[in-house]
Amino acid sequence: MKKLALPARRYCQLSGLLFLLLLLAGCSGGIQTSATIGNPTAKDILAEHPQTDLFQYNDTVYVNAENIDWVKETDLRGGVETLTIAHSYIEGKPFQDSMATKLPIGTVIYKSGQIFYAEVDGAEVRYLGMIEG
Repeated sequence: MKKLALPARRYCQLSGLLFLLLLLAGCSGGIQTSATIGNPTAKDILAEHPQTDLFQYNDTVYVNAENIDWVKETDLRGGVETLTIAHSYIEGKPFQDSMATKLPIGTVIYKSGQIFYAEVDGAEVRYLGMIEG
């Protein structure tokens, strides 16, 4: 058997090690990443935060934004009536447009700029769309 020169032997060892690492990574599933493409759905949000106050309009989810300073400070004059809540969410059922988790059926939603809002028990509740981008 012919002895390989030191650089050739080192090359074979490194190649074998690289092959073994790739084989092990392939068998273990490698690095797993998950990415949501598009806007988050109500199902996605409620899976992580089941008590979230939200509604859906035109396949976009709008989440209560009462803790966001700039939303609280925005003047909402000239809001336009946009939709009326028609369905209450029931856990395990598919989410659909005009459905809300907290807002009662019949609640009118208005839009001013990018902020949606509703009057509930004499208080204004503001919402922002969950839009990726």
